[in-house]
Amino acid sequence: MPAFQDIAHIITGLMTVSGAIGLAAFVILRRNFATPLRLTLSLLAAGLIAIGVFELSIALKIGGDARDFISIFTIVAAAVATIASVLLARTAFKSHLISALHHRVEAHRRTLQRLRRSRTELEQRVNDRARELREYEKRLRIALRDSNITVFMQDTALRYVWVRNAPEGFSATDLIGKTDDEVLPPAAALAATTAKLKVIQTGEDSTTEISIEPRKTGQRTRYFDVTTEPYYGETGEFQGLLSVAVETTDNRHREELLKSTLLEVSHRTKNQLSVLMSIARRLGATKPDTAKFLPAFEARLRALSISQDVLVENDWASPHLERLVRAQLEPYLTSVPRSNSAVVFSGPDVFITPTAVQNLGLVFHELALNAFEIGVMRLPGGHIDISWDLQDDLADDSETTRKCLEIQWSEFGATTPPKDNLKSSFGQSMAHQIAHSALGGDLKIIPSNDGFQARLKIGSAAIAIS
Repeated sequence: MPAFQDIAHIITGLMTVSGAIGLAAFVILRRNFATPLRLTLSLLAAGLIAIGVFELSIALKIGGDARDFISIFTIVAAAVATIASVLLARTAFKSHLISALHHRVEAHRRTLQRLRRSRTELEQRVNDRARELREYEKRLRIALRDSNITVFMQDTALRYVWVRNAPEGFSATDLIGKTDDEVLPPAAALAATTAKLKVIQTGEDSTTEISIEPRKTGQRTRYFDVTTEPYYGETGEFQGLLSVAVETTDNRHREELLKSTLLEVSHRTKNQLSVLMSIARRLGATKPDTAKFLPAFEARLRALSISQDVLVENDWASPHLERLVRAQLEPYLTSVPRSNSAVVFSGPDVFITPTAVQNLGLVFHELALNAFEIGVMRLPGGHIDISWDLQDDLADDSETTRKCLEIQWSEFGATTPPKDNLKSSFGQSMAHQIAHSALGGDLKIIPSNDGFQARLKIGSAAIAIS
């Protein structure tokens, strides 16, 4: 064998033994290795040492029994090293699997942590959104409280989904899940449904007035201005209708009342002008002198104005009879000493219809003017007793018994009798005509030595019993 082969065996043997020693030192120093791994590495180191010794024995040409022993030992050591290598490879493969599994577990753990963080963030966002919605709900309730505004939503089948501030007579519980046909009268339901179907078809907002007729006697028609618009989800799909209903019942009835009031004012104004024209013509015929005409016309004009004030005081409703009489007497009573005459009123509560106030006021004015000019009002000890009572109207041929009002104006007690009880003049003539044609009754004058009595009968159309 050439010399370089021996050198190769020596180098191989030394390197193998050195490697085995290094492996053994590594096993000894790494105490954290598991016992199976330490044993495997120790067997591998022993096998490598045996192989290195065999290589050296070849190089050193050791023969005889020692050579055989070394060969047998080397074979056993090689087998042990092979087994150790297999075990080491198995351990390495198992470690690789464990490491891969650990990495996968770690990856899943990190994913789980991210999911948990995402869940926490999502829960926080949901809680924040729910809190915002509750705040918006609270603000909406506050905004709609004590108002005539209702906000509601209906689904694609026009069933109520939610309702806020339901109108009087309705409740959200009764409306939710139902359609307009189920909760509104037929005419109102038809108008509401037609308007909403048009919004679905066109996709445009719409405002419609809905009127709900009363279901019970004595109730009034209710009016609503309903503005409806389509509602779309976040992805743009149509989800239903969002509507705002404003009840305008009070406004409509105020408008109707204003119209009827204006018509009534216009009618009464025309009546006043007709009365004034009649008074002016008749006064002009009896008092052609302007100096006499103007004071007489002014007195009647003032009487009409006083009756108008009484009506305004009562919001154009029926005033009390006594209030009307006192108002017509007041301008003359304030012009005479309090000790001169006394006025006494007596009778049940009777109210005069607004249409009869001005005519009856003119009659009382003529009686008051007569008492002031030639009657007992300015005479010491004079008394004016004004009484009234309700009687059955015997002249009424209808089956239903009607009431008429009988008023008695009595002047008496003057220490010096008046020169004339009641002038047969324009005032008396006008009072008789008004009582007969405008008040549906008559006026009778009964003279006496110290005054007179005027008995006025008024038909049932002019009185409103309290």
